[in-house]
Amino acid sequence: MRLLRRSIPIFMLIALMGGVTGCAEKEPPKPATPPPPPPPTPEEIAAKIIADAGLNEPLPTEGATFAKEAAEALKRKLATAKRGHSETPDGQRALQIVNQQVDQRIRALEGAKAWEHVVGTIEGFEALNPGSPKWQQSKESAIMELQKPKVTIIGFMQDTAILNFYLPITKETNKESVRAGEEFYGITLVEVIGNNQGVRLRYGATGETFDVFTKSALRPN
Repeated sequence: MRLLRRSIPIFMLIALMGGVTGCAEKEPPKPATPPPPPPPTPEEIAAKIIADAGLNEPLPTEGATFAKEAAEALKRKLATAKRGHSETPDGQRALQIVNQQVDQRIRALEGAKAWEHVVGTIEGFEALNPGSPKWQQSKESAIMELQKPKVTIIGFMQDTAILNFYLPITKETNKESVRAGEEFYGITLVEVIGNNQGVRLRYGATGETFDVFTKSALRPN
């Protein structure tokens, strides 16, 4: 009997411990790891390349300069895009979209007569498409435009026009007395316009004919 009495508290203690253990809260399950985001679409890849390269920025004005650093950065970014996205179908499709944007940009720059930007953007196209001659003729024409002397009128004397020729390559300005049919620095005087209001000139490198007017002729009445 004594042994039985001593054993009862032990059994009760074991039962109580088991109850406490059974009532303890279980640790909540860890949340499931969310799935990774889907890969970017070709359109999203292309949009990032276009934005990074500045191919959707507003057009520059006629004759605007294109800094050498900016031109080099454009070539570098497009060459990097070529290396990074040429190996997958989505990347290749993205590069096609970028090429379309570059083509549109070059045509728009030609229309704006922003010749430095034309040359720089064509060089970016060449970084994206090594060996492609697609825009070579346009590049050569743009370089000729950049080399074209800038002509201003000083005055007239009888059948002679007194003209200033600014030479972009050497950054020199030379004054010349020019008669119709004479050529200086690749520019031919075709004719005098009106009553000494301006001159019609032809640039031999491109065959372009253009007019230059005196300041008084450009002044509104």
